[in-house]
Amino acid sequence: MKGTESDKDKLVTLSKQYDS
Repeated sequence: MKGTESDKDKLVTLSKQYDS
């Protein structure tokens, strides 16, 4: 489950960076 959370966090960070 930790791996999945990490992946989601990475996706969120990427999305946030793209948005900025």
